[in-house]
Amino acid sequence: QSTWADRRVFEAAKAHDADEVVPYDSDGAADEGLSSNFAVIASDGALVTAPDDRVLRGSMRKLLLEVCAADGVAVRLESPKVADAHTWRGAIVSSTSRFALPVDELRVYPDDLRVRFADPSTARLQRRVVELVNSHSSLF
Repeated sequence: QSTWADRRVFEAAKAHDADEVVPYDSDGAADEGLSSNFAVIASDGALVTAPDDRVLRGSMRKLLLEVCAADGVAVRLESPKVADAHTWRGAIVSSTSRFALPVDELRVYPDDLRVRFADPSTARLQRRVVELVNSHSSLF
């Protein structure tokens, strides 16, 4: 987990058109974003997200994991490695303000690696999380 000092450095370096920054450690493990949880769809279709002891367990991450369990999507609680980014089918950031937002493009710095995602599984997971939020909500 990053410190607040690290956060300021990352925020200052964030591209103007970026929605989130997902720091990674010296081993390439991308645990969570500055203001979100982070998950990827691996090449085998499994959702991969950092183990609970490495992240703040967000409410939307919890719903995303519930959706995966209900829909038969395999989940691996391990930190996604940026070295594998070119093999990922998709990525998602989740937070109360984003719900489960598919990532269109991932930029890995300082390597300037760019990976674009178009796999429909992230949009399906996004829809299912929104449905679950709506089923738990009531008008007042």
